Amino acid sequence: MAAINTKKIPSEITKFSHWILWKSVSKGNGKTTKVPYSVAGGKAKTDDPATWSSYQNTLSRYKAGGFSGIGYVFSQDDPFCGIDLDHCRSPETGGIETWALEIIKNFNSYTEISPSGTGIHIICKGQLPEGGRKKGNIEIYDRGRYFTVSGNHFDGTPQDIRPAQKAIDALLASRFKKEIETQVKKFCSSPGASLDAIELIQKAISAENGHKFDLLYQGRWQEVGYLSRSEADLAFCNLLGFWTGRDSGRMDAIFRQSGLMRPKWDEKHYGDGDTYGQRTIAKAISNCQETYSGKTPDDDYFYDGCSDTDETVSGFTETGMGVGNNAEKVVKVVKVVNGSQERKKVVNGGQSSQSSQREKPKSVYNLAAQIKEWIAISTGYFTVDQLDREFGLTTRAQKKNRTKILCVLKNKNLISSDRRIRGRYRILDHNVEWIDPERQETEPFPLKLPFDLHKKVSVFPKSIIVIAGSTNAGKTALILNTLRLNMSQPYDRVYLMSEMGGAEYRDRILKFGDDPILWKDRVKAASKSYGFDGIVKHYNPNGLTCIDYLEEVEGEYFKMASNIRDIYDSLNQGVAVIAIQKKETSKFARGGEATAEKARLYLSVDYLCTCPGSIACALKIVKAKQSIDENMQNKELHFKIFQGSKITPLSDWQLSSQVDRAKCTKEYEGSSIWL
Repeated sequence: MAAINTKKIPSEITKFSHWILWKSVSKGNGKTTKVPYSVAGGKAKTDDPATWSSYQNTLSRYKAGGFSGIGYVFSQDDPFCGIDLDHCRSPETGGIETWALEIIKNFNSYTEISPSGTGIHIICKGQLPEGGRKKGNIEIYDRGRYFTVSGNHFDGTPQDIRPAQKAIDALLASRFKKEIETQVKKFCSSPGASLDAIELIQKAISAENGHKFDLLYQGRWQEVGYLSRSEADLAFCNLLGFWTGRDSGRMDAIFRQSGLMRPKWDEKHYGDGDTYGQRTIAKAISNCQETYSGKTPDDDYFYDGCSDTDETVSGFTETGMGVGNNAEKVVKVVKVVNGSQERKKVVNGGQSSQSSQREKPKSVYNLAAQIKEWIAISTGYFTVDQLDREFGLTTRAQKKNRTKILCVLKNKNLISSDRRIRGRYRILDHNVEWIDPERQETEPFPLKLPFDLHKKVSVFPKSIIVIAGSTNAGKTALILNTLRLNMSQPYDRVYLMSEMGGAEYRDRILKFGDDPILWKDRVKAASKSYGFDGIVKHYNPNGLTCIDYLEEVEGEYFKMASNIRDIYDSLNQGVAVIAIQKKETSKFARGGEATAEKARLYLSVDYLCTCPGSIACALKIVKAKQSIDENMQNKELHFKIFQGSKITPLSDWQLSSQVDRAKCTKEYEGSSIWL
């Protein structure tokens, strides 16, 4: 398999953070498949942007070894479309079949040879009516799929990505005409239910997943967990497709009443004149496999824990949900015979001799599937009250059902009970990336630190640096100087600040004498006071992330170490510098010695004295996992801060007691270092 030619990959596509890794895996029948992986660890998903990363991060992780290549995920948030021409090229001669050459010529855009050498990938600009097509040796997608990208450019084609909507439309008309007509006919054959808009919305909000419909209808898409407005638009239209019976007119009318409505809905984004809203509705109709039948969702709702998990749990009944005057339906597992379960149904406390093999429900209201999915994308602890609010569980039957589901998930070791707090559970993380020592980086992370500290201690990939500082001791100055020293490094830089606003950030930059445009281009800065691990994992697992600063929540200092551990787990090959407040008399930050557990380098910074326009501070190395030439443990350096964030040393690195520090402080107060 040829190496990646980064010089040939169009720069336009590298600006999108839609990149993933892939491995070639044998299917056991002589064939192989390309399994997508996330830079942050685990498998990547083409419908989950949280598993994608930037081009530079992905390329760096690929170069570290262990993967076959990199790939690009097409999404409705980018302008690109990919055409895959399979089995059209001879690896031995390089010859291309006539039908493929014709398509390549028509698209006249960036084209490269597939990793196998037998196919061709074309990347152009344009959109598809319904998101994707596959017929024979031709596939075309503009979302929901990924292409391997190698830079193995096909000679004679453009090296940039060009608009090709006419070529897309022509290919669809000539190769996929029958499929499009069949799909349109199917979509138009299902009439909508006879509810007016108000009644329909009320029905949707009162359903089992009504909380999601309600939040999206109000436009509160962030609270549902979507990463972009476009994802939320499609999700809401998916729900509308179910409730309206795929009636595009009613879907459009209700969407326009919702809080998601924006001018983009009516913008023409496609070569055939279709608007963004029309294409979003068409996509939702394509996704919709079932529609509202006139019954409430509870009529069709049933959770069969054993059929969902292929196991029985002794001492529990399996409960479905009744509605109206219908009592609870209880199905008790009697025995398991040859993998089939024989059950007796009990209605209103009276026994029926009926035995049946109840199939796993296909309803979108399967609570077990929803809870399992929710747990899979969550971390940490949750309570049953939180779960009930999340899924709108209010009746006794629903809560019994929830208890049964949690019991089964416990037995499958997906969650565990909190022994201290009743009704509280911890999500067990089974994701682990086993270390291959042969493929590990042996070189330190290319990081420069103030006062040439990087020449004294080594910092390797996936490391935490903690700066524990008392108030006004220079934590922010040290972090800003660290970012400034690494402006030209080949990785991303992210700065998350919990106290400083945009105006102060700009003022600090100007006091360096720097152009704010330089910092805008080279540092992603944001005001953020919580959820740092999610930001690191999604945006910068392989670069330098500076957090200024990590706060305790409601005085719970004991959680500080856990928060640092979460940030560490979010790193792949990157480094996080975390500032934390500490008391003046303390060696460690708030949260105690536990805050140093995950730190490779732990620094303590204290205020010494003030004179006009400057302050003097002491920077001490509390923990250094690997010194280079001399043991740097417990050595400290004194420095001054002036003109906002400029720093300069007042002493060398040396061992210093509290008496020595006090003596130096007295000298600084009476010297001319401030002039």
